[in-house]
Amino acid sequence: MMIIIEDWWDCQVEPYHEPGRQSSLEFSWLASLGKLSYPRRQLIRFARDMDHVAMAKAYREHARGQGLVRTLEEKAVDTPVIGKYINNVLARWPAWDPKLEDAVLADLKKFVDAGLSMTHFFPKWPGRGFSPEAASANLSNGGWQGWLHPNPVPGGWALLAGYNDKVHDLGCLTQGFLNPLVHCAGAPHFDEARLATGEDGQRDEVTEDSDHTIIMSHDLVEIMAKVFDNLRRQQLSLDVLYYDGFSAFVGTWEDFTPQHRSTRRDGFECQVQVMADTRRNGIMPGAELARFWAIGECDYFFYTDWAGDRLTNVVGTESTNCVGEPVPLFELVFHDCYVAGFSGGGYANYAVGHDWWRDRTPRLYEMMFCCAPAFNWLPQSDVPVRDWDSDRMDARLAWLKRWSAFYSAIAMSEMTSHQFLADDRDMQRIEFANGVTAEFDMKNNLCRVNGVEGFTGQWQTPAEDLGPHEPSNP
Repeated sequence: MMIIIEDWWDCQVEPYHEPGRQSSLEFSWLASLGKLSYPRRQLIRFARDMDHVAMAKAYREHARGQGLVRTLEEKAVDTPVIGKYINNVLARWPAWDPKLEDAVLADLKKFVDAGLSMTHFFPKWPGRGFSPEAASANLSNGGWQGWLHPNPVPGGWALLAGYNDKVHDLGCLTQGFLNPLVHCAGAPHFDEARLATGEDGQRDEVTEDSDHTIIMSHDLVEIMAKVFDNLRRQQLSLDVLYYDGFSAFVGTWEDFTPQHRSTRRDGFECQVQVMADTRRNGIMPGAELARFWAIGECDYFFYTDWAGDRLTNVVGTESTNCVGEPVPLFELVFHDCYVAGFSGGGYANYAVGHDWWRDRTPRLYEMMFCCAPAFNWLPQSDVPVRDWDSDRMDARLAWLKRWSAFYSAIAMSEMTSHQFLADDRDMQRIEFANGVTAEFDMKNNLCRVNGVEGFTGQWQTPAEDLGPHEPSNP
């Protein structure tokens, strides 16, 4: 049985799974601005022996009719940079710090000299402008107000544009980081009237330096138009722009403010509109997590899997394994429509407890979930790089080359099949429309890949040990 919820923006679904006993789903319809004011609809399909692959392919056809199945090949007609992006490795400098600029540029050159094509995740800065106390990933919010700041960092826009040009001169793409959902008091363009009002008539209390999260904003499309104008004015030419908080775990809040009442659906549609406008401005749009409703207009996602999607080892839970068996269900539907990363050990540099388990063959799952290669999501891989001349760094570079070859081969090809080859589910196989196949021995951490240069076509270990899932920069 397959259930498709057509009014998903006002529906909550809670899955329950008791291993070896039962699985169930609970559906809860939510009021829209205080009312159940329109018909709610589910499509239920019954079929004999319908497995997860048949379900995914049936939904792919349904989603195609809704305009959600837009492949990377189709999107690349309007956004040509996609063709280069799928061959690149991502390296992230999390937050602007003028003391590190030369070291980061030197690192990027070393990656290029090692034979890797690179995309540089441009460092973020706070909405109030640069502060030495906030020169780190977890303290710099990357707020949109910083993208309209008259002096975002010491040296101003000219310094940022110059740095961006230096990265381009190395042959690398650049990918910006912008949080459209944080609204900072004391920063440029702060307007208390933008804050949402709850059904109880309450809104956030504003203090001199308070930060406010706005899951939906009635004027965000207009704000981003100003950002695009400013980028052109400052001659800062980005190839990709990532929207932190878009397409994320949280949904959208309703806004009961009389002057700009907004539904949850309005919030999702606003995000899609911003991403479409980003493409029209010649920039590849990105967001946080691969979500079906965003696929039509979004090309890049921070992660394809994170925490509750497949992981259960979120902070405070300390789970040691998955609940159930992870399968590439989403990839069977949408893989060839987007690019996404994988938390394979590197998120420990920001928060311990969000990475795939080290003893659960993360390299194999990076491949099975069709994830794009990223240096910064590998273990112990912060930028600037601390251990260039180590065996582990050599192992990371070797894996990135092999992983990049695999991803480049399958990025624009539909995943057509996923199979369990043994009753214990330790042996699995995926196939792609272009003939590439990959088999995985999850128990012994081996892969057998056919149709991709750099793989032997025989069983082989994907990579050497890349390091512990611990912060490399305490």
